[in-house]
Amino acid sequence: MVIINELKTTIGAYIDNCDKLFILTDANTHKYCLPYLIKVLPNCINPHVYTIDSGESCKTIETVVALWGYLLNNNATKSSLLINLGGGVVSDLGGFIATTYMRGMKFINLPTTLLAAIDAAIGGKNGINFNGVKNSIGTITKPQAVIIDVQLFKTLNSEHYYSGYAEMIKHSLITSNKMFYDTLKYINNPTNDSVFIELIKQNIAVKQFYISKDINDCAMRRALNFGHTFAHAFEAYLAKTKPITHGTAVMWGLVCAMYISCINSANTSLRKILINLYTFAKDNYCRLPIDCSSYNDIINIMATDKKNSAGNINFVLLQDIGDVLINQQVTTEIIKQSLDYISGI
Repeated sequence: MVIINELKTTIGAYIDNCDKLFILTDANTHKYCLPYLIKVLPNCINPHVYTIDSGESCKTIETVVALWGYLLNNNATKSSLLINLGGGVVSDLGGFIATTYMRGMKFINLPTTLLAAIDAAIGGKNGINFNGVKNSIGTITKPQAVIIDVQLFKTLNSEHYYSGYAEMIKHSLITSNKMFYDTLKYINNPTNDSVFIELIKQNIAVKQFYISKDINDCAMRRALNFGHTFAHAFEAYLAKTKPITHGTAVMWGLVCAMYISCINSANTSLRKILINLYTFAKDNYCRLPIDCSSYNDIINIMATDKKNSAGNINFVLLQDIGDVLINQQVTTEIIKQSLDYISGI
């Protein structure tokens, strides 16, 4: 269940049905968002709050073990409730902890970023990174609810706001021309704008459509990974030298995937989309510090992607806007051409 802008009127019902309340935050959401949540909780509630450092580096088995210990030491049961108050890292990590502790405790995602609200917090994917591979260990279990309160987005800086917008662009590309151009048009709307909220609802509907068709991510749901084979490789490659936001990686991954789609498809209208997408990325996202000396390493990282099979790198491509092709293989030469396209800005 996804609930929008009704935190105060809905949170109490979930707390009433739990024996203890736990809240997972990171350093940023503890400072900027936890006070807002505490104000709407019933006065008699005294939650246990566990705070991790901010960033992808916390999505490790070591953090999981520490949190399992915290829950056990504070007598958490299957009837306890964990609220994941944060962005995608907190949603991924908290969901994994909740679904594995005592074979499953109750949890709610309360996203504090646009990216988490339309992507990470929805759909039941929970996980951690392992041996440098993003989300390689995880579960698929939906939270009791995802409660989206756009007031929390007001704490975001522009970099993280644009990070979430990249996923909006992705959803529009796998849906329709109208949604794509509407999404480009409304990027600078304030978060309390009714149009912005409507865009959030549209994005949630797109994600829920694919999840309903393929909860275990074996077929249709893979459409949601458009651009992400590149994106995850960009993130992993740059993690130690110049980390980038997930949304920045996704945006340039979308450009690469659209470039390959244009090569593979006879539909010439895709080229206009590619030009608009490229221009949007160049104008709103930082350049990736990669060149031809990076390509082999990036491709080797792609070879570890979860969607691969039989030794092949599987890509999601478009035949047209809204016409998605999954499990597509392309040559190394074409992959490098797409990387040339974005690195030659």
